[in-house]
Amino acid sequence: MLAKCSIFVSYNMVKIPKLESIANLNFVNLKNELGKPLWSDISRTPTEDSSFTLVTRKNKRPRALTSDTDNNNIKADTNSNKRSAPKIIGKKEVDCKLKADKVLYNKRVYLMSNIQKCSASDVSEFLSSCGINVLSCYPVFKNTEPSKVPHTNRDNQDSSMFRVCIDKIDSPKINDPNIIPKNIIVREWRFLHNEKKAKQQITNHE
Repeated sequence: MLAKCSIFVSYNMVKIPKLESIANLNFVNLKNELGKPLWSDISRTPTEDSSFTLVTRKNKRPRALTSDTDNNNIKADTNSNKRSAPKIIGKKEVDCKLKADKVLYNKRVYLMSNIQKCSASDVSEFLSSCGINVLSCYPVFKNTEPSKVPHTNRDNQDSSMFRVCIDKIDSPKINDPNIIPKNIIVREWRFLHNEKKAKQQITNHE
């Protein structure tokens, strides 16, 4: 009979049945009781006696959600701040001590070509006689064109092409074929990439 009996395990020795009363056991109740989770009555854990410290995880601060669009807007605002601020140019004519240091013009630049060689002063004199306000006039030379004077001292040298800067208000006159001598070509100056900044400065009176 003992060979057929089950081996009992319990954390409480009182609950193990005695062999003399094994015939009177209710095996169903005993199985249910032993099948319950076994919990220790000890309130302390081994970690309390060790030299290690229990580390708890700290929650990170929530990060502000920013999209790529917001970042692009910030960059756009930064670039806009670098641009020059808007300005106005006074027009009122008044007799007072507050006067402009120099006259400002809205400028236009033109290239005059197919001209029989002459000086820049000759071109300026002709345009002025036609009622065109000439602000500057410089000879233009081709890169392949030989010169007997240094490149930096060619402003007074005769040429067949000239870079002419005039007041914008006189643009209709310089574009009038009935004012410009026959077969002389006039067209707007084509600024190169490295001259775009200079063109902007001319337009903005800088």
